[in-house]
Amino acid sequence: TSDDGETFEVDMRLQEAGYYKLTLWTKNPDEDNRDVVLANYLILCKHGLEDSAPFPERSDGWEQGYQLHEPLVRNLKAKETVAFRGRFPGAAEVAVTLPTSEWVQLEKRQDETWEGTVTMPGNKYSGDVVTLNILPDHEEGDYTEILRYTMEEGEEDVQEVTDQGQNRAPDEDEDMGQEEDVQEVTDQGQNRAPDEDEDMGQEEEYQLVIRENRKTFEDNMNPVKVIPKFEEEKFIDEEEAQELTLQLPNNANEVNKALLNVVSREGEEAFVVLRDVLKATQQTELVDIIQDVKIEAIPDNTAEVTKKKVVEATKAKNKSRIERALAEYNEQGLSQSDDVYKEAERTLRLLNAREGLRKAIDSRQKDQLKEAMKECSEFKDELRKDLQMATEVLDAIKRLESLRHNIMAMNAATIAELKTYNQPPPAVNQVMMATFLLLGNSKAQIKDWPLLQTLMGKTGRQSLKRRIKKCQPSKLSLDTVAEAKRLLQDSGLSLDAVRDVSAGAATFYVWSMGMIEEVEQLTKPKESAIKQLTRR
Repeated sequence: TSDDGETFEVDMRLQEAGYYKLTLWTKNPDEDNRDVVLANYLILCKHGLEDSAPFPERSDGWEQGYQLHEPLVRNLKAKETVAFRGRFPGAAEVAVTLPTSEWVQLEKRQDETWEGTVTMPGNKYSGDVVTLNILPDHEEGDYTEILRYTMEEGEEDVQEVTDQGQNRAPDEDEDMGQEEDVQEVTDQGQNRAPDEDEDMGQEEEYQLVIRENRKTFEDNMNPVKVIPKFEEEKFIDEEEAQELTLQLPNNANEVNKALLNVVSREGEEAFVVLRDVLKATQQTELVDIIQDVKIEAIPDNTAEVTKKKVVEATKAKNKSRIERALAEYNEQGLSQSDDVYKEAERTLRLLNAREGLRKAIDSRQKDQLKEAMKECSEFKDELRKDLQMATEVLDAIKRLESLRHNIMAMNAATIAELKTYNQPPPAVNQVMMATFLLLGNSKAQIKDWPLLQTLMGKTGRQSLKRRIKKCQPSKLSLDTVAEAKRLLQDSGLSLDAVRDVSAGAATFYVWSMGMIEEVEQLTKPKESAIKQLTRR
């Protein structure tokens, strides 16, 4: 039981008798969230569960804090209706993917629990995979798989039973009149399990067609003209368009997956744009599949079509579309007390707050970051991960300021002591070379100790302290940082080793390592951005 009274249960299914060790881990906030052992238990199992069912398979997307309440077995029977329930902090949407390519959305309850029932398809999908997926509220990208299930054979299909029935003797109480039987079966059809080919959700026609032909689109669509058109219509932003274009030569299939996810995310408008582009680029095979799809016709500039635009833009969390739809909504004088308008307004505030926070994180400016975090107070749950990242960046900025302060507080005698070496210890020489590299000096300017002594002796704007005070991690190149890191690490230096020979050099060592770590943190978002686009 936690300090706030929340109780955690551990469900174990042990197949064999014997002793088992159970370890509980926690993260220590005082040690950079390092994993530490909370408790160890020795469990004696006297009788194993021979027929124990395996748990669902956990995927890479599973994160700390997620809770699955049901189903807790890996194998799901064909034709059965399965209840899905769990808590997934930071999720904007949760969906189950069936082997038919259908996506079934779960609903979020007031207690933050996501729930929904999903009917499995027929026996022909036995052995195929069912996945539970999450769309994090801190990303513009797509769903991430968190759990995986396997389908197994269930009861015989209705058609199969009917076929077999021709060979059996009729029951005494059966009605022998075929016409009445047919009518009775038709009337009772609402209560039977859905057939494999039936639509199992309230999908619009365009969603159904895309789902059923998704593989064809992924393998055959030429997305060259789709990407700029989606950017023009604000379905994707400039950065997404650039990343998709970069992937295109070597990974067209993944690009198509991402574009189809955009259609799912953005709704009917995106589908219409996609269809128009496919027609314009004469992609006949794909046009033939979708050209007859009917889009609900509502006269332009009516309250109904405007509200629909607001709803779809809000659902897609597309800032530009929400702004355009709300402008049109207000132009028509529609009620701002309508729930549709209120939800759109709140979503727009959320997106603006998130955008401001991410810009502040990128800026690494303390005051800007604090102000942006304050603006996000209304959305603490939705922006949990962004706020956590902002807090980490703010802590890093404070650490760097502390390192600068330590150098600013050094008295002149300490720096003078470093300059007095005729032949400095190797550790001192390496540290000061790395320091001046990070301050912008070239290798030629730091190649020997006399040159370093000259740099340490400069005054005014070129003084060592003033240059360190003005040094910004965002302006350092990765090559420079890599070279400075090599100087400090390849020679096997450590803080203790440097401190043993010079307390002054140890202060510069700590500052240099702090700068290197900060630059490496700055580059991480850029390295991972392209991976988020093609998640499904």
